[in-house]
Amino acid sequence: MPRLPQLLVAALVALGGGCGHRIGDTCSTNVDCSPLGDRFCDVASPAGYCTIEGCDVRVDQSGNLVDSCTSVAGESLCVRFFTLQACKQCDPSQAPGQSTTCAADESCLCDRSDPANPGSCAAPVQSVGCLDPNFKPNPNLLGHCAKAASERRWCMLRCNGDSDCRGVEKGYYCAQVGSNGAEPVPRTFTAGPAGPVPTADYTQKFCVFQAR
Repeated sequence: MPRLPQLLVAALVALGGGCGHRIGDTCSTNVDCSPLGDRFCDVASPAGYCTIEGCDVRVDQSGNLVDSCTSVAGESLCVRFFTLQACKQCDPSQAPGQSTTCAADESCLCDRSDPANPGSCAAPVQSVGCLDPNFKPNPNLLGHCAKAASERRWCMLRCNGDSDCRGVEKGYYCAQVGSNGAEPVPRTFTAGPAGPVPTADYTQKFCVFQAR
């Protein structure tokens, strides 16, 4: 079998090494995550975070669940992120669209998810940095309003515990969806009179930087 030219071998080795970065790895440029251009380096996260922007979970015409994160990187999870309005508290227990605080184009999201009861809010209220000197937090309101238009979706590294992440000494923890504006993308669909009804799984966890 003929030997490959040395330059070609070197190129193949370099390309293979570039493909080794998985979701959640450190990076400084998009090329660090993938030379194919199918991954994005989030430089807002300390030391960078390889991810995929604009992920989705849907049901195809055959009724199969299609997860764009899993199809590209099986170790990842699609999470949607909303920007919480720091000075606008609300009661997440109120039915969607019935909040007495949030506007029609806003949702009331938990500040913190309850690990013992995923999908429910946990106390105490988490500060999200309101700069209004006249704002007085209400300890009985466990959520903040978030505009629907602020939603962004990213593939995040799945985890079961902090040891699955980059390291708590580096500020990366295994977080449960339902806190800090991070919400799950519905992954199960039940039949309804108007079509499939999406249901979100609040037991999902992902690696993320959290200043503590």
